[in-house]
Amino acid sequence: MIVGNELVISSAVVYKTQSGHAVPVLNHIDLRIAAGEWVNIVGPNGSGKSTLAQLIAGIQSIHSGNVDRGFLPDVVPYVMQHNYFFGETPWEDIIFQLEMRGEEPQQIPHIAHQALVAVGLENLKYRPFTELSGGQKQLAAIAGCIAAKAPLLLLDEATSMLDSSSRMDVLKAVQTIHRQGASVIWLTHHMEELVDGTRVIGMKNGKIMFDGKPASFFYGCEAAGVSDSQLQSDDPEMPPQYQEQRSSDQIVSTVSQLMVSKPDSQVGLIPELHSGLTPCEMFGFEPPYPVQVARELFRQGIQLDRFPITPEQLVEAVHEYAR
Repeated sequence: MIVGNELVISSAVVYKTQSGHAVPVLNHIDLRIAAGEWVNIVGPNGSGKSTLAQLIAGIQSIHSGNVDRGFLPDVVPYVMQHNYFFGETPWEDIIFQLEMRGEEPQQIPHIAHQALVAVGLENLKYRPFTELSGGQKQLAAIAGCIAAKAPLLLLDEATSMLDSSSRMDVLKAVQTIHRQGASVIWLTHHMEELVDGTRVIGMKNGKIMFDGKPASFFYGCEAAGVSDSQLQSDDPEMPPQYQEQRSSDQIVSTVSQLMVSKPDSQVGLIPELHSGLTPCEMFGFEPPYPVQVARELFRQGIQLDRFPITPEQLVEAVHEYAR
């Protein structure tokens, strides 16, 4: 059954040969992604997330199970760590792709120009790729996806080799395209990038082990003392154990000490708020530092009205509490 506005993957299994043996790299994957969603996928190396990306892109077949592509075409272009270009410049590359797709010749220059404008490369369209930065090359790859009218932007570790400034340029471009209606699937090892989107999928050993909100991924339902349904609301209430009030001076002092005295090794900075680990920690990742600070504030009984992930969100939460 084709679901028009959803990609539906059911009990999908993919095997790959390792040392002469067939090993499942995707092990009974069940997944639904709606048109217009932004979904982040995380997991350690070898977890199967890149194979899942290839399956979604339409370039990886399954050995059992079912895939209903819904709003997606048979093949979706996607952006990887290292991309292959068919032209020597961004302009040549997009023109070649459009010609290969059989686009109307008179429309090709306009489509190519608009795609490059969308990612801010219109002034570099004739610059050889050899003279572009890593971030600019990734933007050129994204422009190719836009020119192809792809309903989905699929980015597999697209920012992993970039500096922070280039990562921000790529993120901003993708955010703009998402606001215009495109779906986004973002694979990353950078935990601070999970602030975009409303959903995190965590993979391990070829299986989906977590599928939920970013706040739940970083704080855990049990750690926050609220139900999963509360975590998924825009403004979850804090549990009773965090109701103790502190003065604004105390809060500012605590946050300042934590942020300024960030240790070289953050292990052990935040005592566990429950007997287990948060999903983020279970996957072997270190939470963003603002999350660690917020968890320490909760431990000290300071009630924040949200679960911050970015420094800006942490500052806003502290200011809101201090009013």
